[in-house]
Amino acid sequence: MDVSAMFESSSPYAKAADTPDINQVMTIETVGQDTLTSPDGGEEEKVFIKFKEASKPIILSKTNGRALVTTFGPDTETWKGREVLLTTKLYQFDGKSSRGFITMPMAAKAAGAPDLNDDIPF
Repeated sequence: MDVSAMFESSSPYAKAADTPDINQVMTIETVGQDTLTSPDGGEEEKVFIKFKEASKPIILSKTNGRALVTTFGPDTETWKGREVLLTTKLYQFDGKSSRGFITMPMAAKAAGAPDLNDDIPF
């Protein structure tokens, strides 16, 4: 019996629990902001990233946001076209397990850096 349809989300954002085995280099298409409602009813501004290779954007956590700012800089306009390795990790929070996205920025090739040659000369 295929029960996957029971767990599909109507959220406009991807959830790490929906893609637990992802480990893929993704290209940033757009970065934006949205106001989301928390479980306690409060509203919070969040940053999201839409990847070229995905149908739904992901919400950017503060930890992932800091990693991208450190590598790509604070201006999100310069993030477009940059690559990140997207994967997930299982966290323990408040006594419960929860899966979250991990975004690992891929550093741009330095100007003048040689291409790596995979040929081994022996």
